[in-house]
Amino acid sequence: MKPRRNKRYQPRPVRVPITGLRDMIALHMHASLAGVAVAGDVDSFNSLADIMNMVSVAIEGDKRYAHERLLIQGGVRAMNDILTRLEAHLPLREHHIAPVRVAVTAIDCVLPWLDVTKLYLAEQVAVAAGRAQRQAAAREGTHP
Repeated sequence: MKPRRNKRYQPRPVRVPITGLRDMIALHMHASLAGVAVAGDVDSFNSLADIMNMVSVAIEGDKRYAHERLLIQGGVRAMNDILTRLEAHLPLREHHIAPVRVAVTAIDCVLPWLDVTKLYLAEQVAVAAGRAQRQAAAREGTHP
C-alpha cells in the first residue's frame, strides 16, 4: 500500500514556449531598428520603443535576466537621445545607434526563454502605456 501524500495538489499554469511569435517579434524589431538607423523614421522609432518596453516589462523582477535588463535600459536611454536628435532633424551617427543595437541583441537572447502568456501581458501593459504617453505628448504639442 502506498503512503498517503500529505501535500495538497497545486496546479501550475501551462507555459507555452514562443515559436513563430519570437521570429515575428525579432523581425519587426530588427526592421524598426533599420528604419531608425537608416531613415530616422519616427514610426519605426515608436515600434522599436514599444518592443523594448514590452520586453522590459516581461523580464522585470526576474533575476535571471538582470544583465539583459541593464543592457535594455541603456538602449532606452540612448533612444531618448535619438528622439531628441530626430525632433531636431539632426543626422544619427553610429555611436548614437550602438547602445540600441546592444539592447536589440540582448532582447534576441531573452526572447526564446519567455513564454507567450508573460509576453502577451507585458505587451498589453507596455503598448498601452506608450500609447497613452504619446497621446499626452500630442495634446501638449510635443512629439515623443
